[in-house]
Amino acid sequence: MKIVMKMVFIQSECESFGIELLSSILKANGHEVHLIFDPRVFDSTEIKSSFLSRAFDIKKQLIDKIIEIKPDLVGFSVFTYNYQWALSFSRLVKKRVDVPIIFGGVHPTLVPEEVIKNDCVDMVCVGEGEHAFLELANSPKRTDIDNIWFKKKGKVIKNEVRKPLEDLDSLPFPDKAPFYKKIPLIKRTYSTVVGRGCPFSCTYCATSALKNTCKKKHKYCRRRSVENVIEELKLAKKQFKPKDIIFMDDVFTSDINWLREFSKRYRAEINLPFFCYTHPNSMNEEKAVLLKRMGCVIIGMGIQTGSEPLRENVLNRFTSNKQIVSAAKALHKAKLTFSIDHIFNIPFEKEDDYLKSLELYNEIRPSVINTFWLTFFPKTEIIQHAIKAGVLKEEDLHAIRQGKSSTSMYVGVGGDYSFGKIRKHNFQFWMAVLPLLSKNIMKLVIRKGWYRSPSFRIPLPTIVFLKLLNRILIGRAIDTLFTFNLLFRNMISNKLIKAGLKSV
Repeated sequence: MKIVMKMVFIQSECESFGIELLSSILKANGHEVHLIFDPRVFDSTEIKSSFLSRAFDIKKQLIDKIIEIKPDLVGFSVFTYNYQWALSFSRLVKKRVDVPIIFGGVHPTLVPEEVIKNDCVDMVCVGEGEHAFLELANSPKRTDIDNIWFKKKGKVIKNEVRKPLEDLDSLPFPDKAPFYKKIPLIKRTYSTVVGRGCPFSCTYCATSALKNTCKKKHKYCRRRSVENVIEELKLAKKQFKPKDIIFMDDVFTSDINWLREFSKRYRAEINLPFFCYTHPNSMNEEKAVLLKRMGCVIIGMGIQTGSEPLRENVLNRFTSNKQIVSAAKALHKAKLTFSIDHIFNIPFEKEDDYLKSLELYNEIRPSVINTFWLTFFPKTEIIQHAIKAGVLKEEDLHAIRQGKSSTSMYVGVGGDYSFGKIRKHNFQFWMAVLPLLSKNIMKLVIRKGWYRSPSFRIPLPTIVFLKLLNRILIGRAIDTLFTFNLLFRNMISNKLIKAGLKSV
């Protein structure tokens, strides 16, 4: 007789590709899947206030729903940034429901030995979970399933990590309906990935650390076929009628032959505006033209700093400023709008490195400059650089493994930086305003050294407004307004749930 597993996934803030895929696989094999969603109003990585979060917290109501479902297994997809939330939620579940709990995702894969120590965690999935979860659902009493660690009689059973799935086309399309029901606003943009892994190995990136968990003989960077991706998008257009598409791959443009074939099919059969990400080493005139013809409305490109020595020696990004300028020229020539990413607080950086960044960004003239704090993920190489630079101490490593390295990855929003004062002076303001000023005016700012003024402090709302203005000028104001719209709707929804006027 076939076992039917009743599975509850618990997720916060945004949709999860991992959960969507696992939901598809489990449902296709006859199992029952439920989604419990915690929007974490005023307790998210973007907007945080401990006082306001208590007023809108609905964890009690969510756990009441879990009790009503009576699941056989509860699962969390865990990143470093939401690890502490997942632990606190799972402890609340354990207090009221006698149900096994499994943690999977990036953070448990990087530090399974830390995660499994918690009394509220019974199992940990290390690495890719599609086949492991299905085996667990089909045989819940087994403790010899590769990729899963189990607790049994006070001991931890550490099973082997299976090789990464080679044929991504063999996977079903993600089950997005549960998330669209919980977060209707996200239906506007259909998000997907065309592959797994990244061809680069940046020291600060969790993807690089994940790559190190895979045996070298196994291929970590893989891509779906053009036919498979087009088929998913055709189905998405029919079912959900999205206004645009976002490809969440780290480097969408890495394979030129794939991109050539995909561009023809996408224009003919999908023809929706889309967003994607690239790397300066993976951008040239041909790729820029292909993206523009396909309907790319904005492309993101990570640069992180204008200092070549920092990029090469600390970040492991072997990209010269000349290559970055060349990539930007290709994008401008194709009339393709692009944003760039900049990281503050890189180990060993000095004020002169910020100056180099301003000079480089003024030369390449992006439409938007996104600024982030350096977030330390467990087992990433950047940690050793930070220890040598005196930014981190050995005792800080425990906090990083516990997901306590910062309250937010976004500069100026979400709480305090974890490791001392952030060394950004007024550069955040100048990076926000740079795309709005002419090249010559920015040259004047740099030459006069106005960014150095200690009394010149711009309030955060002003910087937020400048970023919104950047988006308005490129026709993408909706990107910035989305966060506030979602927050407002979640506030109302949570209050109705707490008042008993709306079901979870």
